[in-house]
Amino acid sequence: AEYMKVGKLFTQDAIPVDVRISPEQLVCDYIEQLLAYPGALQVLDFAAGRVRLVGAKADHRGSLVGQKISALKEHIPNTEGRIAAIYRDGKSLQPDGNTIIKEGDEVFFIAAREDVRAFMSEVRKPEDPVRRVMIAGGGNIGMRLALALEHNNQVKIIERNPARARVISEYFNKAIVLVGDAADEELLLEEDIDRVDVFCSLTNAEEANILTAMLAKRLGAHKVMAVINRPHYADLVQSGTIDIAISPQQVTIGSLLAHVRRGDVVKVHALRRGAAEAIEAVAHG
Repeated sequence: AEYMKVGKLFTQDAIPVDVRISPEQLVCDYIEQLLAYPGALQVLDFAAGRVRLVGAKADHRGSLVGQKISALKEHIPNTEGRIAAIYRDGKSLQPDGNTIIKEGDEVFFIAAREDVRAFMSEVRKPEDPVRRVMIAGGGNIGMRLALALEHNNQVKIIERNPARARVISEYFNKAIVLVGDAADEELLLEEDIDRVDVFCSLTNAEEANILTAMLAKRLGAHKVMAVINRPHYADLVQSGTIDIAISPQQVTIGSLLAHVRRGDVVKVHALRRGAAEAIEAVAHG
Protein backbone atom coordinates (compact mmCIF):
# COMPACT_ATOMS: atom_id res chain seq x y z
CA ALA A 1 0.00 0.00 0.00
CA GLU A 2 2.92 2.36 0.66
CA TYR A 3 3.99 2.02 -2.97
CA MET A 4 0.77 3.77 -4.02
CA LYS A 5 2.13 7.03 -2.57
CA VAL A 6 5.16 7.07 -4.87
CA GLY A 7 3.88 9.15 -7.76
CA LYS A 8 6.53 8.35 -10.38
CA LEU A 9 6.87 4.65 -9.60
CA PHE A 10 4.00 3.41 -11.80
CA THR A 11 4.74 5.11 -15.11
CA GLN A 12 5.60 3.87 -18.57
CA ASP A 13 9.24 4.73 -17.89
CA ALA A 14 9.37 2.88 -14.56
CA ILE A 15 6.80 0.16 -13.80
CA PRO A 16 4.13 0.24 -16.56
CA VAL A 17 1.03 -0.62 -14.52
CA ASP A 18 -2.28 0.72 -15.84
CA VAL A 19 -4.43 0.22 -12.72
CA ARG A 20 -3.28 0.31 -9.11
CA ILE A 21 -5.47 -1.24 -6.40
CA SER A 22 -4.71 -1.27 -2.68
CA PRO A 23 -6.91 -3.90 -0.95
CA GLU A 24 -5.90 -2.54 2.45
CA GLN A 25 -7.08 0.98 1.58
CA LEU A 26 -10.30 -0.35 0.05
CA VAL A 27 -11.10 -2.29 3.24
CA CYS A 28 -10.30 0.77 5.36
CA ASP A 29 -12.60 2.97 3.23
CA TYR A 30 -15.32 0.32 3.42
CA ILE A 31 -15.22 0.25 7.23
CA GLU A 32 -15.24 4.06 7.37
CA GLN A 33 -18.46 4.11 5.36
CA LEU A 34 -20.07 1.60 7.71
CA LEU A 35 -19.11 3.68 10.72
CA ALA A 36 -20.56 6.80 9.09
CA TYR A 37 -23.98 5.10 8.87
CA PRO A 38 -24.54 3.16 12.12
CA GLY A 39 -26.86 0.23 11.51
CA ALA A 40 -25.85 -0.26 7.88
CA LEU A 41 -24.69 -3.68 6.66
CA GLN A 42 -23.16 -2.31 3.46
CA VAL A 43 -22.54 1.17 2.08
CA LEU A 44 -21.51 1.36 -1.58
CA ASP A 45 -20.72 4.47 -3.59
CA PHE A 46 -21.90 5.22 -7.11
CA ALA A 47 -21.73 8.33 -9.31
CA ALA A 48 -18.57 9.57 -7.59
CA GLY A 49 -20.22 9.37 -4.18
CA ARG A 50 -23.35 11.34 -5.10
CA VAL A 51 -25.48 8.18 -4.91
CA ARG A 52 -25.18 5.37 -2.38
CA LEU A 53 -26.51 1.84 -2.22
CA VAL A 54 -27.09 0.92 1.42
CA GLY A 55 -28.15 -2.33 3.03
CA ALA A 56 -29.76 -2.48 6.48
CA LYS A 57 -31.66 -5.07 8.50
CA ALA A 58 -35.25 -4.04 9.21
CA ASP A 59 -36.40 -3.93 12.81
CA HIS A 60 -39.84 -3.26 14.27
CA ARG A 61 -38.98 0.36 15.04
CA GLY A 62 -38.56 1.29 11.37
CA SER A 63 -41.38 3.46 10.02
CA LEU A 64 -41.89 1.28 6.92
CA VAL A 65 -41.74 -2.11 8.66
CA GLY A 66 -45.08 -3.87 8.35
CA GLN A 67 -46.16 -1.61 5.49
CA LYS A 68 -46.09 -1.69 1.71
CA ILE A 69 -43.14 -0.17 -0.12
CA SER A 70 -45.58 2.16 -1.88
CA ALA A 71 -45.99 4.03 1.44
CA LEU A 72 -42.39 5.20 1.20
CA LYS A 73 -43.21 8.32 -0.83
CA GLU A 74 -45.82 9.34 1.72
CA HIS A 75 -43.33 8.99 4.58
CA ILE A 76 -40.42 10.84 2.93
CA PRO A 77 -41.91 12.69 -0.06
CA ASN A 78 -39.03 15.05 -0.87
CA THR A 79 -36.33 12.44 -1.31
CA GLU A 80 -34.72 10.67 -4.24
CA GLY A 81 -34.30 6.91 -4.06
CA ARG A 82 -35.88 3.48 -4.21
CA ILE A 83 -35.65 0.02 -2.69
CA ALA A 84 -33.54 -2.09 -5.03
CA ALA A 85 -33.47 -5.51 -3.35
CA ILE A 86 -34.76 -7.43 -0.35
CA TYR A 87 -33.37 -10.60 1.19
CA ARG A 88 -35.69 -12.55 3.49
CA ASP A 89 -34.48 -15.68 5.26
CA GLY A 90 -31.46 -15.69 2.97
CA LYS A 91 -33.53 -15.62 -0.23
CA SER A 92 -33.86 -12.78 -2.71
CA LEU A 93 -37.23 -11.09 -3.26
CA GLN A 94 -38.15 -8.94 -6.25
CA PRO A 95 -39.64 -5.85 -4.58
CA ASP A 96 -42.55 -3.86 -5.99
CA GLY A 97 -44.98 -1.35 -4.55
CA ASN A 98 -47.10 -4.06 -2.90
CA THR A 99 -44.19 -5.79 -1.15
CA ILE A 100 -44.50 -5.55 2.63
CA ILE A 101 -41.28 -4.98 4.60
CA LYS A 102 -40.96 -7.45 7.47
CA GLU A 103 -38.77 -7.39 10.54
CA GLY A 104 -35.49 -9.16 9.84
CA ASP A 105 -35.49 -8.37 6.10
CA GLU A 106 -32.20 -7.20 4.65
CA VAL A 107 -33.27 -4.17 2.65
CA PHE A 108 -31.02 -2.58 0.03
CA PHE A 109 -31.95 0.88 -1.17
CA ILE A 110 -30.30 3.32 -3.52
CA ALA A 111 -30.58 7.00 -2.70
CA ALA A 112 -28.95 10.37 -3.08
CA ARG A 113 -26.20 10.75 -0.48
CA GLU A 114 -28.10 13.44 1.43
CA ASP A 115 -31.20 11.21 1.67
CA VAL A 116 -29.53 8.03 2.96
CA ARG A 117 -30.32 8.67 6.63
CA ALA A 118 -33.98 9.36 5.86
CA PHE A 119 -34.26 6.04 4.03
CA MET A 120 -32.47 4.20 6.84
CA SER A 121 -34.93 5.57 9.39
CA GLU A 122 -37.71 3.92 7.38
CA VAL A 123 -36.08 0.51 7.83
CA ARG A 124 -34.75 0.74 11.39
CA LYS A 125 -34.55 3.14 14.30
CA PRO A 126 -31.71 5.66 13.81
CA GLU A 127 -28.66 4.87 15.92
CA ASP A 128 -26.43 7.35 17.71
CA PRO A 129 -23.28 8.43 15.85
CA VAL A 130 -20.17 6.35 16.49
CA ARG A 131 -17.84 8.00 18.98
CA ARG A 132 -15.74 5.30 20.67
CA VAL A 133 -13.89 2.81 18.48
CA MET A 134 -11.56 0.01 19.58
CA ILE A 135 -9.38 -1.74 17.00
CA ALA A 136 -7.73 -5.12 17.47
CA GLY A 137 -4.59 -5.35 15.36
CA GLY A 138 -2.04 -2.70 14.48
CA GLY A 139 -1.35 -3.93 10.97
CA ASN A 140 -1.76 -1.79 7.88
CA ILE A 141 -5.56 -1.87 7.91
CA GLY A 142 -5.82 -1.19 11.64
CA MET A 143 -3.32 1.66 11.49
CA ARG A 144 -4.95 3.27 8.44
CA LEU A 145 -8.38 3.07 10.03
CA ALA A 146 -7.15 4.60 13.28
CA LEU A 147 -5.50 7.45 11.37
CA ALA A 148 -8.72 8.12 9.47
CA LEU A 149 -10.87 8.12 12.61
CA GLU A 150 -8.76 9.65 15.36
CA HIS A 151 -9.68 13.30 14.75
CA ASN A 152 -13.43 12.76 15.13
CA ASN A 153 -13.56 9.69 17.36
CA GLN A 154 -12.02 8.29 20.52
CA VAL A 155 -9.82 5.52 19.14
CA LYS A 156 -7.89 2.80 20.95
CA ILE A 157 -5.83 0.25 19.06
CA ILE A 158 -4.55 -2.98 20.64
CA GLU A 159 -1.33 -4.45 19.24
CA ARG A 160 0.36 -7.47 20.80
CA ASN A 161 3.82 -6.85 19.30
CA PRO A 162 5.62 -4.18 21.40
CA ALA A 163 7.95 -3.18 18.55
CA ARG A 164 5.05 -2.72 16.13
CA ALA A 165 3.10 -0.80 18.78
CA ARG A 166 5.99 1.66 19.18
CA VAL A 167 6.23 2.17 15.42
CA ILE A 168 2.55 2.90 14.83
CA SER A 169 2.21 5.08 17.94
CA GLU A 170 4.48 7.65 16.28
CA TYR A 171 1.92 8.18 13.50
CA PHE A 172 -0.98 9.14 15.77
CA ASN A 173 -1.92 12.46 17.31
CA LYS A 174 -4.88 11.33 19.41
CA ALA A 175 -5.36 7.57 19.05
CA ILE A 176 -4.14 5.49 22.00
CA VAL A 177 -1.99 2.41 21.33
CA LEU A 178 -2.21 -0.41 23.88
CA VAL A 179 0.29 -3.27 24.01
CA GLY A 180 -1.51 -6.51 24.73
CA ASP A 181 -3.70 -9.32 23.50
CA ALA A 182 -7.13 -8.26 22.24
CA ALA A 183 -8.43 -11.63 23.46
CA ASP A 184 -7.40 -10.76 27.04
CA GLU A 185 -10.69 -10.37 28.88
CA GLU A 186 -9.08 -8.45 31.74
CA LEU A 187 -7.52 -5.93 29.34
CA LEU A 188 -10.82 -5.34 27.54
CA LEU A 189 -12.63 -4.78 30.82
CA GLU A 190 -9.94 -2.36 32.03
CA GLU A 191 -10.38 -0.37 28.81
CA ASP A 192 -14.17 -0.11 29.26
CA ILE A 193 -15.18 -2.40 26.43
CA ASP A 194 -18.80 -2.02 27.52
CA ARG A 195 -18.66 1.67 26.52
CA VAL A 196 -17.24 1.00 23.04
CA ASP A 197 -19.58 1.83 20.15
CA VAL A 198 -17.75 -0.33 17.59
CA PHE A 199 -15.06 -2.97 18.08
CA CYS A 200 -13.13 -3.83 14.89
CA SER A 201 -11.06 -7.01 14.81
CA LEU A 202 -8.57 -6.47 11.97
CA THR A 203 -5.64 -8.85 12.51
CA ASN A 204 -4.26 -11.16 9.83
CA ALA A 205 -5.63 -14.26 11.60
CA GLU A 206 -9.32 -14.69 10.82
CA GLU A 207 -9.90 -17.28 13.57
CA ALA A 208 -8.48 -14.81 16.09
CA ASN A 209 -10.68 -12.07 14.61
CA ILE A 210 -13.78 -14.19 15.07
CA LEU A 211 -13.01 -15.17 18.66
CA THR A 212 -11.91 -11.67 19.68
CA ALA A 213 -15.00 -10.04 18.19
CA MET A 214 -17.26 -12.58 19.91
CA LEU A 215 -15.53 -11.92 23.24
CA ALA A 216 -15.87 -8.14 22.82
CA LYS A 217 -19.58 -8.54 22.09
CA ARG A 218 -20.09 -10.74 25.14
CA LEU A 219 -18.33 -8.17 27.32
CA GLY A 220 -20.65 -5.39 26.19
CA ALA A 221 -19.35 -3.77 22.98
CA HIS A 222 -22.36 -2.26 21.20
CA LYS A 223 -21.35 -3.51 17.75
CA VAL A 224 -18.50 -5.72 16.52
CA MET A 225 -16.92 -6.16 13.10
CA ALA A 226 -14.34 -8.72 12.00
CA VAL A 227 -12.21 -9.16 8.88
CA ILE A 228 -12.78 -12.71 7.65
CA ASN A 229 -11.10 -13.97 4.50
CA ARG A 230 -13.07 -17.15 3.88
CA PRO A 231 -16.52 -16.34 2.48
CA HIS A 232 -18.22 -19.36 4.08
CA TYR A 233 -16.87 -18.27 7.48
CA ALA A 234 -18.36 -14.83 6.92
CA ASP A 235 -21.77 -16.32 6.11
CA LEU A 236 -21.71 -18.40 9.28
CA VAL A 237 -20.67 -15.75 11.78
CA GLN A 238 -22.63 -12.71 10.60
CA SER A 239 -25.93 -14.36 11.45
CA GLY A 240 -24.73 -14.86 15.03
CA THR A 241 -22.76 -12.80 17.55
CA ILE A 242 -20.71 -10.81 15.03
CA ASP A 243 -22.65 -7.88 13.58
CA ILE A 244 -20.67 -7.41 10.36
CA ALA A 245 -18.20 -9.80 8.73
CA ILE A 246 -15.91 -8.03 6.27
CA SER A 247 -14.49 -10.03 3.38
CA PRO A 248 -11.46 -8.29 1.82
CA GLN A 249 -11.94 -10.35 -1.35
CA GLN A 250 -15.50 -9.12 -1.83
CA VAL A 251 -14.51 -5.53 -1.07
CA THR A 252 -11.68 -5.68 -3.60
CA ILE A 253 -13.38 -7.62 -6.36
CA GLY A 254 -15.59 -4.70 -7.37
CA SER A 255 -12.55 -2.63 -8.28
CA LEU A 256 -11.18 -5.50 -10.34
CA LEU A 257 -14.45 -6.26 -12.15
CA ALA A 258 -14.92 -2.64 -13.18
CA HIS A 259 -11.72 -2.94 -15.21
CA VAL A 260 -12.23 -6.39 -16.71
CA ARG A 261 -15.90 -6.06 -17.70
CA ARG A 262 -16.43 -4.98 -21.27
CA GLY A 263 -18.42 -1.90 -22.21
CA ASP A 264 -18.82 1.33 -20.30
CA VAL A 265 -18.82 -0.20 -16.83
CA VAL A 266 -17.82 2.39 -14.22
CA LYS A 267 -18.25 0.41 -11.00
CA VAL A 268 -19.19 -3.07 -9.86
CA HIS A 269 -20.07 -3.93 -6.27
CA ALA A 270 -20.95 -7.29 -4.73
CA LEU A 271 -24.02 -7.47 -2.48
CA ARG A 272 -24.28 -9.86 0.46
CA ARG A 273 -20.79 -11.27 -0.07
CA GLY A 274 -21.32 -12.13 -3.72
CA ALA A 275 -25.01 -13.09 -3.77
CA ALA A 276 -25.69 -10.33 -6.32
CA GLU A 277 -23.97 -7.47 -8.12
CA ALA A 278 -24.75 -3.79 -8.49
CA ILE A 279 -23.31 -2.24 -11.64
CA GLU A 280 -22.86 1.39 -12.66
CA ALA A 281 -22.58 1.87 -16.41
CA VAL A 282 -22.56 4.73 -18.90
CA ALA A 283 -25.64 4.91 -21.14
CA HIS A 284 -25.12 6.41 -24.59
CA GLY A 285 -27.99 8.13 -26.36
